[in-house]
Amino acid sequence: MMLIDAITLGVKKITSHKKRSLMSVITVGVLFSLLFFSTILYAGFKNLLFESSLGATGGEAILAFGQCDFNEDKCSSVSEMREQAELYAKKYQADFKGEIKIYKTQLTDDEKAIQNAMANQYQDYHPQEYRYITVFPEIFIDGIKKKNAHSASIEEIPSFIKNPGEFNFLELMFSNVNKQISIVPPETDLQKQKSACAMDGDSCNNELVFVRPVLSFKNIDNAIAFYEENNSAETIIEPIGNVISIYNSYGIVKKLLSTVGTILVIISVVIMVFTFIKLINEESSNIALYRSIGAKPRDVFGIFSTYIIGLCSSALVFSVLAGGISAIFYSTINASKISDILSQTYMTDIQTGILIGFDPSLIFLVVAIYFSGVTCLILTIDQLSLKNISKRLKQ
Repeated sequence: MMLIDAITLGVKKITSHKKRSLMSVITVGVLFSLLFFSTILYAGFKNLLFESSLGATGGEAILAFGQCDFNEDKCSSVSEMREQAELYAKKYQADFKGEIKIYKTQLTDDEKAIQNAMANQYQDYHPQEYRYITVFPEIFIDGIKKKNAHSASIEEIPSFIKNPGEFNFLELMFSNVNKQISIVPPETDLQKQKSACAMDGDSCNNELVFVRPVLSFKNIDNAIAFYEENNSAETIIEPIGNVISIYNSYGIVKKLLSTVGTILVIISVVIMVFTFIKLINEESSNIALYRSIGAKPRDVFGIFSTYIIGLCSSALVFSVLAGGISAIFYSTINASKISDILSQTYMTDIQTGILIGFDPSLIFLVVAIYFSGVTCLILTIDQLSLKNISKRLKQ
């Protein structure tokens, strides 16, 4: 039997068993369409959140870092920090945007009097010998929109607008995204800090004790790589904006989808295997006929391989179409709600379009569908032996 004949017979089996084939495609397709739906939707949603966050920081991911050993209460020197900033900027293709400077300055006479009064009033109170002043670089005023440069606080993003008792799928993403737009104090406070002392190391007896270099990344992947490879107990990386929070949040959702996906793949394999076994049992007479006219075992295997791969391909098309259309519909009906939240978060008008995007895990889903088919063929290859066929015919 020619290969083309085996393929033709395999295709005919799909059409001749319309009801069984359709049920198999729909069953597997529905299971995987849920994964395609969630993956496509979240990929688009992640892209929207990244774009909105980067829009608040001039289109770049901005991170400040500092190196301290808190166990020994020791931080790297100013020269060491500046040298490290140059190395990081070169390695991760970042731009050095200045330093967050921490100055130590002596207390004024009035402040000393207050300290002494507190010490006299409270026995456990220990007067401070110095006070520290933090000065931020100009990037926070020139590079970031002034209306976004508000006080240093991490606020929970506004709750997704929904009816009481209603679960919205996008809550999984929103619930883990922090509203950390900037650690920059208002412009007026920054001016007050600068006017308090000249900050030149001479006035007010200032001493520059620590700097936190600020790096700006045009490529968000480089920013994420910098954060993942260097954030530790000794090197504290502080994102300016919530790009890293979004990335970390998406990682949590992705792990959840991966777990659910594994379960659905196992279920689909079981369903397809039982469907295939049942089909072969019902096709015993036809298989015997194929063998009687000279078909070899590999020819019979080719017929049923074509059949099962055809079912997998049909299920894949069904899954992609159903998942993609569902993602478009779901994002469309929630567009105004998402726009309201993002506009409120970033204090600018953000319009939400159709939330669809690509994620590498989509390739895994495609592979998983065909893996199900190959697994079926491997697990049921013994069913095609003449011994089993003869046994079933006698029964």
